[in-house]
Amino acid sequence: MPFQDNFRQYVAYKQQSGLGTIASATGATILPWTGGRAQAPVQAIQPNQIRRDGQPTRGRHGTRSAQASYPGEMQLANYDAIMEAVLRGTWQANAVTISNATTGWTSATIAVSGSTVTFTGEASGQSMVTLAGAPKVGDVIVWASGVAAGDRDKPLRVTGVTATTITFAESLATVAGPEGTWSFTVPKKLLCPTASTLAFRYFTVEEAELVIDGSEIYQDCVWNSVDLAMSPNGMFTITPMWIGTGAMTAETDGDSPYFTTPADPVAAVPIAGIDAKLRLGSTDYVDITAFNLSISLGATATPVVGSKISPDVFTGVMSVGGSLTILRENLQAVTDALAETQLSLSVLLQPEASDTDFFSLYMGNFTIQVPDKSEASRQAGPRTQTLNFPQELVGIDERGGAYDATTIKFQRSNA
Repeated sequence: MPFQDNFRQYVAYKQQSGLGTIASATGATILPWTGGRAQAPVQAIQPNQIRRDGQPTRGRHGTRSAQASYPGEMQLANYDAIMEAVLRGTWQANAVTISNATTGWTSATIAVSGSTVTFTGEASGQSMVTLAGAPKVGDVIVWASGVAAGDRDKPLRVTGVTATTITFAESLATVAGPEGTWSFTVPKKLLCPTASTLAFRYFTVEEAELVIDGSEIYQDCVWNSVDLAMSPNGMFTITPMWIGTGAMTAETDGDSPYFTTPADPVAAVPIAGIDAKLRLGSTDYVDITAFNLSISLGATATPVVGSKISPDVFTGVMSVGGSLTILRENLQAVTDALAETQLSLSVLLQPEASDTDFFSLYMGNFTIQVPDKSEASRQAGPRTQTLNFPQELVGIDERGGAYDATTIKFQRSNA
């Protein structure tokens, strides 16, 4: 009988129709991973009987829990469903295109100066702040026409929106205008939902070991958290984690694998840290040595009497926190911490050799603690400082208007 090796195996997952109903066998997706495993620890119940022969009485199995962590490397399209589940939101169905054909803007022209695009001649009462589907601060948009050729068909980060202007982190080529033909697209976004639209999703997860023809199948799993990280000369990593009720089966021979021909991950090049642009407040940082961000729902599977598994997985208020380590160039971060300055964080990821593809995240309301600076040393090298923003200092952005009411948001170029 052969033994299972380390690589001829996979993890596949599919959303269930609801709690207690295993996902159907078709339509699952294989998760790209660099390691990890599921575990199902059983609580051991210790008998307290005292025997005069000094020997123990065998105990019992108590409740069983289940959880997993699957480290991976960030890729376009291959983590969209997990991101959606962790935020308990729903990706927008379609990208939004706004142009001189948009109602109320058919007579509008644009001009470009510095980092700002200015609109003139829109209909009375029209505003880019209130226009349905228009960009918000922290969004990434792509111009198809109107701006200079070198600024088209590439992701541009929005840093400001007024009734008649959009300002970007990037410097744009001047277009004196008036330019009457213009168009841009706001790609799909994923926001933290409102109370009435929270979506609670359960998944069936299969770990299939192909050499021994066996599968562990976990039911009623909730994607509870995602950890993101990057460092120099490394990939931008993503580690999704789930928690289950403990419901599981072990299948062998003809019953393994359970999922029928699960779809392979979308062909995509993993994104490296060198492919990232990170902006804190109003500054693009090019001297980053480490970045970490964790999003968690604080899920728990509560044990109950009369059952070896939990009746449900219970999630809590979302927490978001992280840190950023940079070379120490000035004391601006110290000043921001002392003043409790509200900051924003924008991360734009683009695969190698692609001008158009991207994945982005944005947080608009957090403060940092006083930076933790590295110790003085006789060794060669720069002094660094770590900017920590723990979960207690991160919250929903409630400014309204040009800002989405969300703690964190994601955006993607893929359909």
